[in-house]
Amino acid sequence: MLPPSEMITSYNEGLSQYWHPVMRAEDLLIRQSQLVKLLDKDVLLCRLDGKIAALSNLCRHFQASLSDGNIEIGCERYSGEFVRCAYHGWAFNGAGECVDIPQLPKDKRIPPAARIEAYEVQEKFGLIWVCLSSSPRRSLPDFPECDSTSMAATPIQYTEPWPSSVFRMVQSALDDYHFPWLHEGVLGSRDRPQPPSRIITQTEYQIHSQFVAIQPANVTNSTASSDDSSAVDYEMIVDLPNIIRLIKKNSGGLYVVCFFPTPISYDRTGIFWRVFRTYDLGVEGDARIVEMEKFIQSQDRSHVGKQKMWAMNSFPLAGADDAIVAYLKGLENLGLPSRL
Repeated sequence: MLPPSEMITSYNEGLSQYWHPVMRAEDLLIRQSQLVKLLDKDVLLCRLDGKIAALSNLCRHFQASLSDGNIEIGCERYSGEFVRCAYHGWAFNGAGECVDIPQLPKDKRIPPAARIEAYEVQEKFGLIWVCLSSSPRRSLPDFPECDSTSMAATPIQYTEPWPSSVFRMVQSALDDYHFPWLHEGVLGSRDRPQPPSRIITQTEYQIHSQFVAIQPANVTNSTASSDDSSAVDYEMIVDLPNIIRLIKKNSGGLYVVCFFPTPISYDRTGIFWRVFRTYDLGVEGDARIVEMEKFIQSQDRSHVGKQKMWAMNSFPLAGADDAIVAYLKGLENLGLPSRL
């Protein structure tokens, strides 16, 4: 069963007004281009004249794929770097302007309309971010851990796309109520299925859920403990529409996960993420933590992708689902389709 087409359109158009991560900055090499998909659009990334460019992948001439072309430096009409189409040789700079048409007589001016779309792009937190709108609705939030020198950090990870919308993925992160059930022995126990008592605050662009949970000792909440479980102070912060910062603190130290989801399409969501902590330092600690986070995400991924939120109205449980309800209201206030 597919969602209504107008819901998919609303999803793509609504999210196009926000910044989204599309790749690790270190993976975009000089003189090489990289094709990524964002909200069903093909976006060509490259470094031109020392700056990152995000361009439509379609040549203005006959819509050939620019990702099949090459990055070159200088021609008779233009001295800088540009992408040259492999089909007829048309060339475009980082602003999307056509700077060379080999078939055009040298005394003829290149038509200004022979340009392609150039998207807003920036590098931050070790990632390349793209906004498909020329006027982003909001700037990227701050993530103090990314600039911290007092916390160890794993390398930036990427989770293969979840078969779901980014909204459903975020709800899964906010849903502490499912921890004892789906993540038994890791994030909770079925002997204690009751949801925690939360303090939820909400602004136009942020949902903040704070609570205490009893969780089994593992690499996500302590260094090494002989205790079977411990009380963990939680903060779940969602910067709307879809960036997540999860903070866990107990006697073992501080553990922070930053999730930077990528809405590839309405039913595919990739996730860039990184873990910061004050314990279990070093490469071996990185490996243990990455393995655990991948395991937790794999448990969620297999379930979330099968859920069809548009098929029927949800039945939230008062007290248990308060954080999710707050998030859905936040989406609705931004004009985004909360049931996708």
